[in-house]
Amino acid sequence: MDLLMELLATITTYLVLLACIAFTAIIFATVISNLLLKVPFVPSSKRVIKHIAKLANIKKNDQVYDLGSGDGRFLFEADQYTDKELIGYEQALLPYCLTKIKNLFRKSNIRIHMKNFMKANLSNADLIYCYLGPETMTEIGEKVQKECRKGTRIYSNTFSIQNMTPEKVWPKDKKKRLPTIYYYKV
Repeated sequence: MDLLMELLATITTYLVLLACIAFTAIIFATVISNLLLKVPFVPSSKRVIKHIAKLANIKKNDQVYDLGSGDGRFLFEADQYTDKELIGYEQALLPYCLTKIKNLFRKSNIRIHMKNFMKANLSNADLIYCYLGPETMTEIGEKVQKECRKGTRIYSNTFSIQNMTPEKVWPKDKKKRLPTIYYYKV
């Protein structure tokens, strides 16, 4: 009996050690990818996500895309409103894995890709959400104007698309702790 307990303790120790090593490797890979991609993982609060989803007025057959989807917060919120598949693109390993894990435990229509969204086809998008840095936003403006069909709606958290004119801008609200939100239409 003592031998069995000792064996279980040893196996448990090795499993915990293996999990720690795997977690460290994922964190390391995420830090390296953030440095190389120049886009850090900075998630929006759930309150902000809910607010933007409400402003976006997501409809049942909207095809929703999230560019730089992080841990999938916007996708999971939008999943409550649409029957169509929701598509996210994330290049950093840790947030991508978090979305995959969350998706295992929820019955959702979310499909996440570990891929550069600049190489993805966005032509089927009805609604695009993004929370990205200023440099990337210029590239997104050029991409959506070339690829997306007329009427595609784009909501941006905090940063504007410099080469597009917004349909509407909700200014930063310090009292409600809401960022500036930009709405564009192709």
